[in-house]
Amino acid sequence: MNSNQDQETSNQARLCVKGCGFFGSEATGGIKRVGLTGFKCRCDRVFCSTHRYAEAHECTFDYKKMERQRLAKNNPLVQAAKVDKL
Repeated sequence: MNSNQDQETSNQARLCVKGCGFFGSEATGGIKRVGLTGFKCRCDRVFCSTHRYAEAHECTFDYKKMERQRLAKNNPLVQAAKVDKL
């Protein structure tokens, strides 16, 4: 019985988290109102083309923190040896 329920949920169309439409699947017969594919955000949610941008769906992913970490990793701090005063 449980495997039958899993099969039914896999055949359902994947919805945009904002609820604006569906992406389509075999169950919908290839009819896609929002586009051919969904857009997966870094917050691990799937959105339509309208809501794919972080500002449009109020993304909770911290892009600034990720970029700061990437910059710190790729650009190490370079310090020259101190020069003795005469």
